[in-house]
Amino acid sequence: MHGEGQCRSNETTATEKAIGSAPERWRPKANAMKQKTQCPKCENREIFHAETVMDRGYMDSPSPMALGTQKTRVGWFWKAVPWGQLEAFTCRQCGYTEFYVKDVQELPTQ
Repeated sequence: MHGEGQCRSNETTATEKAIGSAPERWRPKANAMKQKTQCPKCENREIFHAETVMDRGYMDSPSPMALGTQKTRVGWFWKAVPWGQLEAFTCRQCGYTEFYVKDVQELPTQ
């Protein structure tokens, strides 16, 4: 069992096994929309980039979607600070969307 934010290097997940057995045309292409600005599904080149993906947090307040949060003390209170904030690339023709972590280098190691 792995804790939140831990990386696995030598294990194969069910998703990875399913992707490996999928037909080539269904397999995700590395950074297809982020780097090539082309949809891997329909090959359309009109891609919408959302620099921040919004979610709902405490008391339904808007907050950026992230992989996790870290509690930080602010005066007398604790504040949840997000890490691993997401950005999205969406095809304007078919709606296919890919999410990426904005600052991969800032992910916690443990």
